Amino acid sequence: MREVTRNHLTLGSGPVKVAVPLLGKNREELFAELRLLPDASADLIEWRIDCLSPFPTETEFLALAREVKRELGTLPLLITFRSSSEGGKLPLDAVNYAGLQLRLAEEKIPDLLDVELFSGLKEPASHIAALKAHGIPVIASRHFFSETPPAEVLRETLTALRDSGADIPKLAVMTKSTEDLLTLLAFSAEWRRNADRPFVLIGMGPHGVLSRISSAEFGSCLSFGALRESSAPGQLPARELKRILSLLSEYPVPDATEPRK
Repeated sequence: MREVTRNHLTLGSGPVKVAVPLLGKNREELFAELRLLPDASADLIEWRIDCLSPFPTETEFLALAREVKRELGTLPLLITFRSSSEGGKLPLDAVNYAGLQLRLAEEKIPDLLDVELFSGLKEPASHIAALKAHGIPVIASRHFFSETPPAEVLRETLTALRDSGADIPKLAVMTKSTEDLLTLLAFSAEWRRNADRPFVLIGMGPHGVLSRISSAEFGSCLSFGALRESSAPGQLPARELKRILSLLSEYPVPDATEPRK
């Protein structure tokens, strides 16, 4: 499996990494969150820029982005604009989505960028290629906030995310029952067997919590934990998530594909 490495972080091998979202509405709230990060055990920071209110001008935003990046030091930064159609705070057309991402990539501010593949980009594969040309790895994402689709839809969606050229396909679904969770986990185990790159599969809601802590067994390279408030239903506090994942890594499940000795 190919890996994605940014600073000290490697996705695609080793323990499951914990991403912590920043959700501040303005500079003051953002820096209050940043001061809490030492206690969060974060491996990666996801800055949810759709939470900014009101959304700043491009010049103001880029200046703020540079500040956030400096404050994080070597802690890798994923910048995400989550649209309202996929559970975010603003519609995609509230900003020049593609243009803003390109400016961020040109200035090499983020370590990774999230691209919503199904939210209206005219040529998403070309856009992803342009971001990657600046040396920025891309997470291509899709969120189903109302359901867990059947396995064939999960397969079609994750295949499209992978085939877009993204470095990491990410798919999150709403799990409303134990049956939904089993559908997601069974599909994740199947996808893991032939995955050629890191991926993320998440079950949202109370029934999806198990998917967030069983990532190592079912293949996801990232799990998302809350700093103060959750950015998606079912997120555990980041510090507790890290503790659980660390505990589970001490008792690894043998790889069923390896021959017994």
